[in-house]
Amino acid sequence: MNRQMNLSFSQNKPRKSEFRSLPKKDVKGFDIRYSSMPRKVKDSLLHCHAAFCESLIDSLNAYVSLPVHAALKSIVQMTYADYQETVKQSSVFYLFDIHPACSQGLLRLDSPLVVTAIDRVLGGDGKKAKGKNSLSLIEMKMAEAFMSQILNQINMMWERFGEFTFTGKTSAQSGTGVDFMRADESLLMACFVLGLGDVAGYMDVCLPYSLIKPILSAIEKYNESSFGDLEDPKIATILKSKMENIHIPLKVSLCEFEMSLKKLMGLKSGDVIRIYDLNKEITVKTDGTSIFSGQAGVFNDKFAVQIHSLVPLKK
Repeated sequence: MNRQMNLSFSQNKPRKSEFRSLPKKDVKGFDIRYSSMPRKVKDSLLHCHAAFCESLIDSLNAYVSLPVHAALKSIVQMTYADYQETVKQSSVFYLFDIHPACSQGLLRLDSPLVVTAIDRVLGGDGKKAKGKNSLSLIEMKMAEAFMSQILNQINMMWERFGEFTFTGKTSAQSGTGVDFMRADESLLMACFVLGLGDVAGYMDVCLPYSLIKPILSAIEKYNESSFGDLEDPKIATILKSKMENIHIPLKVSLCEFEMSLKKLMGLKSGDVIRIYDLNKEITVKTDGTSIFSGQAGVFNDKFAVQIHSLVPLKK
């Protein structure tokens, strides 16, 4: 049974945030420690986290409109108590539910990274992070919106291994209580070096090892090429489900005709413009591209278009 764990930590061996451009030395190599995971599982985790960094960069770059850097620093299996001892700096925590596993995960960011993102969303230059470690209630709501962007990318990565849905639950700052897991429970922690503009810091993603253990065989089947292969049935299903919910604007032109400038200039409210040849074939377009041809008519007392054929796409 979960109990409330206080996320205020002692001050030995601090892992400091850095207010600077991300140096190349911070993105070289990996520190990977596991207990008894097979080598193939370790390799797959490396490949999927590398792919995650690429998608995260694109997502956050669009969100904050700043140069974004992301690189995996370490993946470590440890107890929650041991993890607490690694976090010394001011942080923002985002607790999320994992369905259908009925468990929870934790996303942690150094506070300066969150402050930078909030400042950019509010129209600032993203350079006010230094020296600010506490957030107001309104700022915490904005922090949740920013961290949910990251959570979406995390969810997409782990969807490769099972039908998981990560749903944000609550956020907290250093020194407040967060219900997560027992101190002696094991977790898998992935630590990243994250840079937003000139501000760099650490980001941790913690998942209960009880979630990872049942899917070790699924993780082992993946390799570097699998993560770039859109023909993978699992990836194709995920992409299809997400794309099917996208709304596409359609445009239908009933007719086109010419009118003299004199007649056009004489039009006034209440005048009627006569339309000819409504029975001829019309075209349905999206973003300027013709996709269907059909005929205008009435269906259930509403104007409608009956589709006759698809318009071949121009190569």
